[in-house]
Amino acid sequence: MRTLIELESVAFDTQPVSSDATVQFFVEAGRRGVIASAAEIPEPALVRWLFLQHAARGLLFRKLLLQQQAHCQVQVRYPFLEKSMTPPGDIDLLASDPDQPHLAVAIEWKRVKVRATNDGQEVVNKIEALGDAVSQVRGLKRLGFDRTYLAVVAAVDGRGVSAGNFVARGTSDRTFCRTIEVASGLDIPPQVGLLYVEISQPLQKTIDEAAVISVAVIKPAKRCGQSDRTTARVEQYLAAQHLAA
Repeated sequence: MRTLIELESVAFDTQPVSSDATVQFFVEAGRRGVIASAAEIPEPALVRWLFLQHAARGLLFRKLLLQQQAHCQVQVRYPFLEKSMTPPGDIDLLASDPDQPHLAVAIEWKRVKVRATNDGQEVVNKIEALGDAVSQVRGLKRLGFDRTYLAVVAAVDGRGVSAGNFVARGTSDRTFCRTIEVASGLDIPPQVGLLYVEISQPLQKTIDEAAVISVAVIKPAKRCGQSDRTTARVEQYLAAQHLAA
C-alpha cells in the first residue's frame, strides 16, 4: 500500500548587488573559502535557525496549525521540568499562541545528517539513532501538552551535487523513505505526531544565504485536552518570556 506524503517547500538564494554586474540566482557563483556544512550544525542551533528564518518559520507554523505570532523557544526546562535528568531532560521546542496557552505544542527533535555526491550516492548518519528518541518522546508526552510531536530534521549538504537544479539537491527517495520508515516504526504513544523537516544546502553558501526547506506532517498529533495545571505553567512561562523580552 502506497502512502502519499505531501512536502511543502520554500527555496531562497541571496546575492550581493552591484550596479555594474549581472546577478544570477540559484546557480553556483564560484565562491571560495571554507563554508560551514549544514550537516555539521548542532541540532539545537539547527532548530533555532528554523524558527528564526522567516520563510521556514511561516511554513512550519502553517503545518503545525499555529498562528504566525506564536511564541516558540528551544531547550525549555522551567517551569515544566524539575529534574533535568528525567526524560525528556528538556523540551526541545515549545510553541504556543499567546492567546491560546491551553493549546501548546511540544516537539522532540532528532537530526539526520546527509552528504550528497554527484554520482548519486549519499553518506547518511543518525537514521538508526532515531530510536534514541523513544524515551524522550514518552517523557514529553507525560508532561500533558495539548499536542506532542516527534520531528525529524534532515540536514543535507548537497554542495557536492552539480547535476539537477537547485531544489533537487536534497535527500534521495531512498534516504527519504528509509528515514520515514524508521521514524514511523518507533514505539511511541499513538497520540504523538510525526513531523519531517529537510534543510538542503545546494550551493557553496551558508544556509543563511541559500537553502531549500521542506516540511511534511507524516502523522498529525492528536489533541489530548491539556490539563489546567499544564496550562497554568504555559501561562507562567509566557509571562516570564514577555518580561525578559
